[in-house]
Amino acid sequence: MIASTLHAHRALLLAGVLAAASTGAGASVSFVATGPNTYSGGHTLAAHAIFDLSGSVLSITLKNISTDTLDRPSDVLMGLFFDLAPPYTLSSPTATRSAGSSYVNLATPSSSTNLGGEWAYRYSATGLSGSTVTAKYGVSGSGLGGTFGAGDRICSACPELSSGGGSAPDGLDYGIVSNSYVANTGSGVTSTVELVRNSISFMFNVAGGSILNLGAVISNVSFQYGTALDEPRLAGVKISEPASAALLALGGLLSCRKRRAMAGSAA
Repeated sequence: MIASTLHAHRALLLAGVLAAASTGAGASVSFVATGPNTYSGGHTLAAHAIFDLSGSVLSITLKNISTDTLDRPSDVLMGLFFDLAPPYTLSSPTATRSAGSSYVNLATPSSSTNLGGEWAYRYSATGLSGSTVTAKYGVSGSGLGGTFGAGDRICSACPELSSGGGSAPDGLDYGIVSNSYVANTGSGVTSTVELVRNSISFMFNVAGGSILNLGAVISNVSFQYGTALDEPRLAGVKISEPASAALLALGGLLSCRKRRAMAGSAA
């Protein structure tokens, strides 16, 4: 009896969740990816990109959400590639450290959240790197073997925050690690290079006005780790942002109801 009641509740709640999730569809969409670091260390990599549209402004939040040990250069999230179809012109890009994120491994603390001098944005009608990266749009904190250059910096007039030398985008500087990363740990430069813990936010103006259905036009999303294209790159899987949040809430609610039902039966 308890099981049948829970199944009935689950069906009703799921119907409500899907109805609510369909409201405002197209305003926000997420892509997630997870997989082993087969390049070095074997750690579990996980990333999340949230695309959000407000009028003609497209924002992208790029997060490292791994809960595993992150101590290799190829564990650092360095880029995001994607397609928009039909192609849209994205202009006036910005890159900032997201709210709730922090810098790690800085010799001198910095209050600046502007990462436009460290990260780059590029569009190529023929793909960012031939058959290796077919996506036409991308952001990266590393040059990735010439895929991004100094001329692609999001803010060419902004100062570089890195103290490690070189010309951005270069190396692992201000790449993204997750909340599981312990400052000043890891092999090689991972223990000393300046990094961002959690996420970076990017904003663009969409030329010609708003995108009518964001979820329908974004595809070919992938997450790049490390400083070379032969390092881990994980394909993103699309999930509806309203649906994902609602389904998480549903899981918690059903779990509570099941505990209450079991407690009532035992009594």
